[in-house]
Amino acid sequence: MSNSLAVATVTATLKNLLMSAFTSNAADPLAGATVTTLNPAERDAKTGANVFLYRVSPNAQMRNLALPSRDDSGMTVTPPQAALDLHYLISFYGDQTVWEPQRLLGVAVRTLNAQPVLSPGIVAQTLASLAASTTTAFMGQSDLASSIERVRLTEAEISLEEMSKLWSILLQTKYALSVLYVASVILLDSPEQGTTALPVLRTNLSIHPMRAVALDEVVGTEPALFGAIVAGSQVELLGTGLGDAQLAVVLDGNRAASSAPVIVSRAEDRLRFVLPSNLLAGAHGVQVASPTPGASGASGASGASGASGAFPSATTLSTVESNPLAFLLRPQMSTIGTNGVAPTSNGRFSGTIRVSVTPLATGAQTVQLLLNPKSPSLAGTPGIVLPLDPSSFGSPPGSSAQLDFPFHDVAGGTYAVRLRVDGAESPPVVLPTSPPSIGPEVAIP
Repeated sequence: MSNSLAVATVTATLKNLLMSAFTSNAADPLAGATVTTLNPAERDAKTGANVFLYRVSPNAQMRNLALPSRDDSGMTVTPPQAALDLHYLISFYGDQTVWEPQRLLGVAVRTLNAQPVLSPGIVAQTLASLAASTTTAFMGQSDLASSIERVRLTEAEISLEEMSKLWSILLQTKYALSVLYVASVILLDSPEQGTTALPVLRTNLSIHPMRAVALDEVVGTEPALFGAIVAGSQVELLGTGLGDAQLAVVLDGNRAASSAPVIVSRAEDRLRFVLPSNLLAGAHGVQVASPTPGASGASGASGASGASGAFPSATTLSTVESNPLAFLLRPQMSTIGTNGVAPTSNGRFSGTIRVSVTPLATGAQTVQLLLNPKSPSLAGTPGIVLPLDPSSFGSPPGSSAQLDFPFHDVAGGTYAVRLRVDGAESPPVVLPTSPPSIGPEVAIP
């Protein structure tokens, strides 16, 4: 983690590292070799090397650090960081007749291969020399030497075509013998300060054995409803580890004690409970969880005797919880009737179908009535989807147990009726006819 001078510090350290290697190379002294950090188009042909930062890219592994984390009040907990990779073009110049560029390249590659990491000592040495000059004294404010994340230099390879484009299009200058290196990773701190947690004055650590609790299926227990799950009915959870008397049922993530359903019975592989009667039709989630062991007010009653299984308080943390499962709570129709049915000019009928529904439907839900033809005279007639009359909920929209569905130009006959609320359809009913048929149904007119 470093301040905004980190990028310049990496370039300066790389220059200092190469300059030191050229001047101390006993096997092949290169007297007068210099290292610059210019655009290659501005570099003369004097013996030496040029270090040019030609590209900056986000680091693929750490780019998500750019997002800060905040607490529930919006205060910054962890400030954002910019994670960068620096792409360098190192070019070599000199007398080609005595292979000076190639000799310089050999020294540079050997040095960077032997010292691929910019150590704190090398960085600190570079910054000390820069801080001693009035021109570059500002570099003394760099804190790259104290960064936990070390900068690593890796040789990069590009194709001949990419190299050609780099020199002819990007740099627009004559090619010089070069190598490419990537410096990674440079973390730039945000000036925004994060908050720190209060110190821990006392630890209260305890260890409790964990039991494997898992849910496999949610099933209805009402045979007459063909297994459909409806408000106020008993529901069974099938799974493993459900026999613990501390386990409570959690609906839609609501852990409040007042919202915990009543548990009827429990066994190791199943748990039966009663759904609240005021639960809205549609999709819901269910899981089981236990309160913190030893918490004040924890229930120890046996599930077999009808224990509620409720949490001792709404703020109790859970140490054991199962995977969540989803289920559809289906609406039920108690009465179905027609109002204001009148024939139209083409021999069909218009009017309103009124349905009494349990549980109450609200104006925020999507409600439709589905009609499927049953009469022989309606053979080949497609099913009908009737939209809800919004006035059923009043103004402003509230909730209602009676819903009106207007229809227009509908052929006369008997129709099977289904109610759909937020994607959940009412269960079918077996009518006492001979032979038995599926209902409920409505006759028009």
